[in-house]
Amino acid sequence: MLVAACGGGGGSSGDTTATLSADPGFYLSDVSFSGDTGATTDALTLMSADGTYVTVLDDAPFDATFGKLDFSGAAVSGTAVNIFLLSGDLWGKTRGTVSGEVTGTGTLALQATAEDGGSSSTVTLQRQSDLSNQGLSLATLAGTYTGTIASGGTESLQFTIAADGTVSGSHMDCNFTGQASVPNGRFNVFELALDASSCLGRQNGAESILYGNFTGLGAYDYAGASVVFIINNTEIGIYGEIPKR
Repeated sequence: MLVAACGGGGGSSGDTTATLSADPGFYLSDVSFSGDTGATTDALTLMSADGTYVTVLDDAPFDATFGKLDFSGAAVSGTAVNIFLLSGDLWGKTRGTVSGEVTGTGTLALQATAEDGGSSSTVTLQRQSDLSNQGLSLATLAGTYTGTIASGGTESLQFTIAADGTVSGSHMDCNFTGQASVPNGRFNVFELALDASSCLGRQNGAESILYGNFTGLGAYDYAGASVVFIINNTEIGIYGEIPKR
């Protein structure tokens, strides 16, 4: 459990204790941006056991925020790095901070503010316990996956996750390796690191968008026998929803 806050006033020994929690897993999110007249955007948030999270917007070519949340009682604070596609191969990045609170079991109300003070957003998150509590193991993840990734456009990707979490794959003009790990088998979240340092990326004239070292989070879709992941290399981001072959 990432956070537990005891509530209820003092009194007789018959008083009950309420627990607020923000466990790892899937969160459906509503994001409202400063400057918008109350408009909100739907998003998906994945959160790992140590508070590492990623939130990806539904209606953008690619717009995701990566960071880590820290909990002290019901209070929440943390970091945020927003990586977004501007146009073509041009990407933007904004750093910021997060503050807020756990407002109920599996419910958070957060405020994200850019470090330059130029923009902010309000985010409400609601944990999806049916998806989050399915549990996960490397044995479940093991297999070969073939599909497409999105990073402004779509490109084909194939990779294999071995029983020990080792990842190997290919994407257009290069090969990559990596590691998948499950920090807590009770929850359907895995951490993913890919080493694409042998890839050049489109910025250097190659066909593949991959280059450098990527990290992020993913989850397993039991209904579709596929993995969902959102990763970044500090400059660009990639969203994948890829079925097991």
